[in-house]
Amino acid sequence: MKNLWLLPTWCRKAGWAVFTPCAILGLYLIFVEYYTPLEFEFYPALKANIAIIGTLIGLYMVAFSKEKIEDEFINSLRMDAMIKAIILNCVIIVLASLIIYGGWYIYTLSITQYFVLLAYIIIFRYNIHKYSCRNEE
Repeated sequence: MKNLWLLPTWCRKAGWAVFTPCAILGLYLIFVEYYTPLEFEFYPALKANIAIIGTLIGLYMVAFSKEKIEDEFINSLRMDAMIKAIILNCVIIVLASLIIYGGWYIYTLSITQYFVLLAYIIIFRYNIHKYSCRNEE
């Protein structure tokens, strides 16, 4: 079995703990602070960097942490989920290029960096759930 560079199992919970507040901070910055400019903003880039880097690190930790039982079938589910996530991301970028213009296009492209990992996590977890339900029957 080929050895993958995966994080320990406990990193999944730590990843959710990092992802959640950073994603909330990012959404707050996009939808509240950037639309209501303040007279004085202390370190605006620092908050944005914390949101971006924290969200990506959290998603990475969730996506690439080992399962309790890591075998070749789980590796094939990982590969399948990654391929589907990349294809879905490409479709979204093409559709966004055809439909969205201006500043919202830049927002859309910046969101797609998170979408690949989110789609991978959702597809992989769905495949794991489907497999575990099939084994219980």
